[in-house]
Amino acid sequence: MSDRNKTLQTDTRKELKSLRDYFRALSDAIRLEIVRQLARTDEISVSELADILHLSQPLVSWHLGRLKKAGLIEVRREGRQSHYSLVWQRIQQCQQEFTQLIGEPPTQEPGRITRLRPSSMVSPLAGELDEGEAWA
Repeated sequence: MSDRNKTLQTDTRKELKSLRDYFRALSDAIRLEIVRQLARTDEISVSELADILHLSQPLVSWHLGRLKKAGLIEVRREGRQSHYSLVWQRIQQCQQEFTQLIGEPPTQEPGRITRLRPSSMVSPLAGELDEGEAWA
C-alpha cells in the first residue's frame, strides 16, 4: 500500500471516529434535550438546566461532561458557577462530514427498489472502530 493510501486511510479513520463520538454524544435523550435547550440561548448554567429538565445537578453535569468530551459544548466558569454553550462550528462540521460520508441520495424511479451500494470507506476499517471508552 502506498504512503498516500495509508494517509487517506488514516484520515478516513479519524473522520469516522470523530463522527462516531459525535453520534454517541447525541445518542441519549437527556443529552439531546440539553443540546436543544443550549440551542435556544447563548449560554446556560448547570443549575438552570437542572431546573428546566427536572433532573439532579450531578446528573446534568455528568451528561454535560459527555457533550464536552465530544467537543459539542464549551464551559465558561464564573466563580462557582459553570455556564455552558454550544460549539456550533463543531456541530456544523460533523453534519457536513456525515453528509459527505453518505453522499447524495440515489435517484430512483417511483416504485423501483434501488440496490444498496457497498461502502468502500468502511470495509478497510472493519473491526477498528470499536476502540475507546464505553459510552452510557
